[in-house]
Amino acid sequence: MIKRFCALLICALLLCTFAVPLSAGAETAECEDGAHQFGDWVIVTASTCTEKGLQTRTCSLCGKTEEQKTNALGHDYSTDYVPIRPATCTADGTEAHKCSRCDDYIGLRVVTKTGHAFSDWAVRTPAGCLTDGEEYQICAKCQEERTRILPALGHDEVIDEPIEPKCMVNGRTAGTHCSRCGTVFVKPEIVPSTGHDVVTDEAVPATCTTDGKTEGSHCSRCGLVIEPQTTVPKLGHKTVIDEAVSSTCSVPGKTEGSHCERCGQVFFPQKELPLRSHDYEISFVPKTCTTDGYTLHTCRLCGATSMSDFDYAVGHKLVYEPAIPETCTTDGLSAKATCTVCGEVVEPARVIPALGHRWVLTVTPATTRTDGRVIKSCSICGEVKPGCDVAVAKIASIKLSQKKYICDGKKKTPTVTITDADGKTLKYKKDYKLAYDSGRKKIGTYYVTVTFCGKYAGTKALRFYVVFGRPAGLAAKAKDGGVVGLSWDKTPGAARYYIECSTSKKGTYTQVGATAKNYINLKGLKSNTTYYFRIRAFTVSTTGEKVFSGYSAPVKVTTK
Repeated sequence: MIKRFCALLICALLLCTFAVPLSAGAETAECEDGAHQFGDWVIVTASTCTEKGLQTRTCSLCGKTEEQKTNALGHDYSTDYVPIRPATCTADGTEAHKCSRCDDYIGLRVVTKTGHAFSDWAVRTPAGCLTDGEEYQICAKCQEERTRILPALGHDEVIDEPIEPKCMVNGRTAGTHCSRCGTVFVKPEIVPSTGHDVVTDEAVPATCTTDGKTEGSHCSRCGLVIEPQTTVPKLGHKTVIDEAVSSTCSVPGKTEGSHCERCGQVFFPQKELPLRSHDYEISFVPKTCTTDGYTLHTCRLCGATSMSDFDYAVGHKLVYEPAIPETCTTDGLSAKATCTVCGEVVEPARVIPALGHRWVLTVTPATTRTDGRVIKSCSICGEVKPGCDVAVAKIASIKLSQKKYICDGKKKTPTVTITDADGKTLKYKKDYKLAYDSGRKKIGTYYVTVTFCGKYAGTKALRFYVVFGRPAGLAAKAKDGGVVGLSWDKTPGAARYYIECSTSKKGTYTQVGATAKNYINLKGLKSNTTYYFRIRAFTVSTTGEKVFSGYSAPVKVTTK
């Protein structure tokens, strides 16, 4: 647009320049062909890379002007790629072959972003125990900065070891604190000094040859001497004469000697003298049933004895009195043994306590045919304990509370009542147990088995039934084209329903349909005709039998 404006401006200037010669042309004749004297070409519009230019020249004689278009220059693209938009750390750049005269370019291609050149992480704010810190990086190219949190370190809890108190120095209890920030978690408490533990140093008596010590004291913990011991000089020996002793038949004699009275040191040892000979007196000891006989030698001087010529004892000759056995209620006696030689009672009769009865319960269970019996008797003597012989009446009646149930989808559990021949009602779990068939919800036959226990025996299976109820809620509606729609309430336990039809309420009914649903549309009936409909339910029982319910009450409808 600017180029065109410049061109128009140049043309306007040229027209103004040559206005006078042109207007005077009327007075100056135009030069003949070939006689013009044109000046140099003057560029009016310079050529560009893509557009032609315009140049003119003027005759100096007649002022005639000639125009001439100059060719477009064409693009002068560089041989190397020149950046168009430089790549940055985060954005791709572009480069191309660019024209040296204009901004046109060719061969544009993408220069991949350089990416950041971040420095190593440097700490700006150190993390504390409870406060986060911060570290940062700076890009060397674009100076962009990024940061990240240095998580709080948490306390580094350190244990302050306890210091045991000393005799004269206080101690302290264990504590804890943070090694980084110094926060105290458990403050140590002062443990008062213990004071000295005074121990008595016993006195050491002086002996004949060694010094002694007086009593003193010291602390057992720190070793401080409170009362020092002093030395007691040694006593020296005290000599005593050991008198001479004459020999006897059994004890050797000794010569005279001497020793220290205090320490016992012997100065002159006593020598042993030989024994004197025994002077025996002889006596005889007769044997008994339990002791030997022998010849006894007794020294008249020293009383020493010895035995010879033994006549050995042969033992008792016993005779036994018979034992009396104990019973359940009376004590017994063991056998008594007496020696016939010396009359000694070697084994006296001992009282054996009565055994006491050992009662045993014997139960003969009652059944549906026979009475039972409960007896408590002694297993030793057979005596029956008074009041413990009881008859048990036989089982007379076993009845169910209900034998037939209408199916309603709920489990049926009839109760059982059992009485004996005396009219007494037996107790569940004590006298009998019950086992019911599983299920008991569907149409079919079920059993409850009675198993007798305790004072009764035997089993009995009782039968009960779950049966259909009559279908209810039957309704009929006449529809166009001789169609009748029937619907009814669902009958619990039903697998299928059969529909019957008659033209008379008490006439003969024929089956006209069957369905597993509780509604049906019957087609093909005569128009403008009165019909009676009834239904019945069907299923297969738990024992595999086909079971039908009773018929519903009939409904009347007239077809259209």
